[in-house]
Amino acid sequence: MLQEKFLQYLKIEKQYAAHTLEAYERDLRSLGLFLGESFGIQLFKSSDVSGISHRMLRAWMGELLGKGLKSRTVARKLSASRTYFAWLRRQGLMDSNPAKALKLPSFEKKLPAFLKERETERLFEEIVFPDSWEGARDKCILEVLYGCGLRRAELIGLQWKDVDMYEMNILVKGKGNKERILPFGKAVREAMEGYLAKLEAEKIELKSSFFVTKSAKPLSPNTVYKMVNHYLTMVSSLHQKSPHVLRHTFATHLLNNGADLNAIKELLGHSSLAATQVYTHNSISKLKNIHKQAHPRATKA
Repeated sequence: MLQEKFLQYLKIEKQYAAHTLEAYERDLRSLGLFLGESFGIQLFKSSDVSGISHRMLRAWMGELLGKGLKSRTVARKLSASRTYFAWLRRQGLMDSNPAKALKLPSFEKKLPAFLKERETERLFEEIVFPDSWEGARDKCILEVLYGCGLRRAELIGLQWKDVDMYEMNILVKGKGNKERILPFGKAVREAMEGYLAKLEAEKIELKSSFFVTKSAKPLSPNTVYKMVNHYLTMVSSLHQKSPHVLRHTFATHLLNNGADLNAIKELLGHSSLAATQVYTHNSISKLKNIHKQAHPRATKA
């Protein structure tokens, strides 16, 4: 069936993450239901797809917006359909991509949520972590997320053999299996040493993953999220308190303290500078405040 073949293409050739595949499947299912109910066309049937038109997709977009979906969500769904139709065209099943000329709804880009520097100080210097191997592990996870700017999936996938304590760097496998080497500082190394010492005392042997459960198995995404959320709640009133907030904090603090944007791009593993430039909005806001407070003519009419 076309759906399975397309998802396999995204998984194997594009090397998309599991949550991205789920989003594509969900968005295409929405389109498939609309086309079936409104036009009697099956989205995943080879003999039907050539009959899908630009007009049909505009009607789908109108229905989504009419249901009150946010412009960002509608844009994502249309982007998924565009990728699917481009793939169908390469398979020789469509002459053109009906979604290519479709104008995506505009939306404001959300600025990344991040901790203030004082909040990170409280997180690492004032919070008392449990005196156990789990407590040492959790503190180490927080240090690595903030100190290296990892994505949650990258943290879970980190292998113990890829952690170089002497050179103070880690080898990370990011999106599309792209590898990058990231340096870490003294605070991260001390947290790692504390974690490894606790593991040794508990006779828990690392087999492959660096961060593990008591049975030496990799952590689940939900476990990491809950733990990070728990500790961030102690120091911040941010609505969002996910592992990604620490990645955003890593990038924002580097930029605010003078790091080059291209260097931050490499550290984050972004494929283009455009993805990194979102952090400049936060820095510009900070500069505006500084200018307003310090420039002699900033507040004059």
